[in-house]
Amino acid sequence: MTPEFFVAIDFDGTIINSSDRLMTRQVIHAFTDRFPQGQCGRYLYRLFRQVGLEEVLIIPKTFLFTEIELAEQLIGLSTVVESISATNPEQSEHVAKWLDDLKRANNENTFFFMLLGMIAVGKKV
Repeated sequence: MTPEFFVAIDFDGTIINSSDRLMTRQVIHAFTDRFPQGQCGRYLYRLFRQVGLEEVLIIPKTFLFTEIELAEQLIGLSTVVESISATNPEQSEHVAKWLDDLKRANNENTFFFMLLGMIAVGKKV
């Protein structure tokens, strides 16, 4: 039997080191909501079991980045910030300050960004 496998990123599990927890959550949720299945990683175990796979194994995989440029390339931080500002103009200044704080952390070599990936493996019987 050849194992079936699938790899997914659960974008809602993204970690961004910022002292502004509420804005960080808002940015992560705004990014996640851009995808029809932005939280798909958390459903892999159930989905594998529902289609009859046995010996299901979920292997978490973290992707750590310490440079804001990589986070910009991967999730488009500036674009997410702009979309929050466009839909909630009253938050424009707040979200811009949040991004400036991350840029400052990057300049101080303290920027921290992590994506959570999951590898799901199961056997079809």
